[in-house]
Amino acid sequence: MKSKLVKTILLCIVSIFCFTGCIRSEAIVEYKINGKADITMVYATSVGDKEAAAAADEETNKQLEEIGWECKTYKQDGFEGFECTKRNVDIEDMEYVFNGAEELTQIGAESLSVTKNGNDYIVDWALIDEETQEQLKQYGPMFAQSGGYLRITMKFPNKPKQHNATEVSDNGKTLTWDVLSMEPGEAAHVEFSLSKVGVIIELALIITAIIIAIIAAVIIMKKLKKNKQQENYDMTEGPEVTDTPE
Repeated sequence: MKSKLVKTILLCIVSIFCFTGCIRSEAIVEYKINGKADITMVYATSVGDKEAAAAADEETNKQLEEIGWECKTYKQDGFEGFECTKRNVDIEDMEYVFNGAEELTQIGAESLSVTKNGNDYIVDWALIDEETQEQLKQYGPMFAQSGGYLRITMKFPNKPKQHNATEVSDNGKTLTWDVLSMEPGEAAHVEFSLSKVGVIIELALIITAIIIAIIAAVIIMKKLKKNKQQENYDMTEGPEVTDTPE
């Protein structure tokens, strides 16, 4: 559970940047069919003393690496910070994994819950608490204009059953929640299945479509070839012309 001190630190950091929009904070979860997930956390800013920030990021990365995270420098669109990944985490253990890194990354898991029933999962996650979200909501457009964001992204091997994501891509298999555009107290919610049946059906449909396309192409090619042969025959073996007696 996040301590009051960390809550205060998080609120101060967010309050500083809410007037500039110069912050990127994102939690990315990529689910796998085997019940595991790769978790990535991004935290970057575009203001302040970059040398001091780099030193702080280096120290953060070192501490995260000590507890099993893979870290690298994040540099994109003028933002600098860190990007850390932990691979092959049991989906049911995501809350504990995030809690272990929370004080270092400011990405919280206090309201993260995972419910499993066989191959079916329900995930609910409020990245920040309701009070902070309510204070920040009015600055959402400012964040967007400056290239900043506060969001959750989840990637799935097949399309989820139900969700309240603010953005959908990759044929419904990638969901993004723009936390600053959500209502205060609203959590990211998704229900999905990691059954291999869904993947098999999807592959079967793709293979079927490919086979149909190949068969259609073969039929068309044969028809074109036949028409060409008929044209050549008509040109070389056309009707015989006979002279009529005068």
